[in-house]
Amino acid sequence: MATLSFMMNFSSSVIILPQYLLTIGGNEFLSGLQATIYFLAAVILRMYLGPMADSHGRKLPLLISGIAFATAPLLFAISYDFTTLTLARVYHAIGLAAFFSSGSSFVSDIAPPAKLGVYLGVYRTVHSFGLLLGPALGYWIINQWGYTTWFLASFAIGLIGVFFISILTARPAQRSQELHSLQWMKTVLKQPNTYPVYLGIAILSTGYGALLTFAAIYISSVTQLQNPGVFFTYFALAGIVANLSVGKLSDRFGRLIVVWPCMILFGLGFLAFFTLPYAPVSLFISSMFAGFGFSGGLLVLIAWLVDLVKEELRATALSIQESTIDVSVASGSLIFGITGSYLGLSFSMLLFGIFVIAASIPLYANRTFQFQRLNQ
Repeated sequence: MATLSFMMNFSSSVIILPQYLLTIGGNEFLSGLQATIYFLAAVILRMYLGPMADSHGRKLPLLISGIAFATAPLLFAISYDFTTLTLARVYHAIGLAAFFSSGSSFVSDIAPPAKLGVYLGVYRTVHSFGLLLGPALGYWIINQWGYTTWFLASFAIGLIGVFFISILTARPAQRSQELHSLQWMKTVLKQPNTYPVYLGIAILSTGYGALLTFAAIYISSVTQLQNPGVFFTYFALAGIVANLSVGKLSDRFGRLIVVWPCMILFGLGFLAFFTLPYAPVSLFISSMFAGFGFSGGLLVLIAWLVDLVKEELRATALSIQESTIDVSVASGSLIFGITGSYLGLSFSMLLFGIFVIAASIPLYANRTFQFQRLNQ
């Protein structure tokens, strides 16, 4: 329940706030810029909050993140321009910095090794339900009662998550607190076999950043849909299917064999989205392709990373993974905002689709990093 409430809060804010900024005097470039600042702030904050889950246990950073997720909407409600909204999002970034790596670490702690993909799949399915419900509910509330009511509803939903985190029983810290968090990060980064995993995460997240920030804006500009969040409804439904199936397949056949088709499918989702002005049905096709490809690909890459690192460094490795996601999402938002301003949103969708597919090929072609089938 905590994960569901926080994901509803996170996903709705990331998708809706760029449009909200347009209503208070911003433009497309500033929408991309504030998203970039948000994710980069999370990267900086995670340098301390990420390794905290290894040095102090999983519960403390989960509780910190929950409080930030719950209370940030109150700051959104009193924001009136680009500067004030961006400052509120920097505070909101505390939740992003602390929650995701700690949550994945908690699930990995309780999962049997032979079923790691399955457990993470169920956990990521809850993420997808949050993405399914959050933006759709947010747009419905906004259309009925306005942004202020949505901010208050997000606060209430966040409090539910804080309650469930407060009653959680988590495993105590597995390592000494003697070293600085950056030293633990350096230890993880000395493992070159993690590099292709982080590369795959970066590729997926760059495209995801573009969709999070600009999919709703793009849909509103080329269609008459009153609720552009329907794209993320289909995206999340496809993600649920991926999370419930892909993890088990990767446990059986190996991570790389499963992740590569997912990444290609994600790129094809962008190519289908490019045709939206000419074929309205492509909204459904692109959201399903992109949702399955992104959710399935990210799930397998997270499981692959957990396979490669020691348990006492698990949260640190996953915090680097989350920072990779945030830097890439921020880069994708900023780059798409720039290309969209000069080349148009539709053509930018085409370029991003080509990038994702082309960048995925070396990950599969380099068999040096082939992850062998698990024999458990």
